Amino acid sequence: MQIPPWSVSSKPPACSRVDSSATLTTLLTHSIMAFTDMERADGEQLPVEPTIRWTGKRSPETGNHVFRFSKTLRNGRPRLRHPETNKALLTNGDIILTNQGGPDGTLKLHWNGQWLPIPSILEFQCWTMDSVCETPDGRMVEPDAPDSWLSLVGLV
Repeated sequence: MQIPPWSVSSKPPACSRVDSSATLTTLLTHSIMAFTDMERADGEQLPVEPTIRWTGKRSPETGNHVFRFSKTLRNGRPRLRHPETNKALLTNGDIILTNQGGPDGTLKLHWNGQWLPIPSILEFQCWTMDSVCETPDGRMVEPDAPDSWLSLVGLV
């Protein structure tokens, strides 16, 4: 291991002069880019894989849409099934992509009989940094609680 020559002398190396206007411009540019990313994250939903998908088909008997259900929910829980017919049941924590006339649609989570929109990326970022996390019904719980948003979408 070699010792740098300046460490032996009493003087540290001379720092090169930095153009303060260029540094300020760079700093402002990075701040604006970070702010724009934060605005985008605030408006964008967390991209989560749905647990219920429309097959693109309709039932010939009823005319209703035909859906496919995943075997497990995003939080790792197994799908509940009807005891007599063994058909998949709609449960708390199911996620579906709804198309509301737009090209992208909205991700929604089923919770206590309601479809709630998945929160924004920024909200999930705040919950991962904090010691509490919100539930779909508005309670504040530990991030790893089974009914926290973080658990329901499979991040914890």
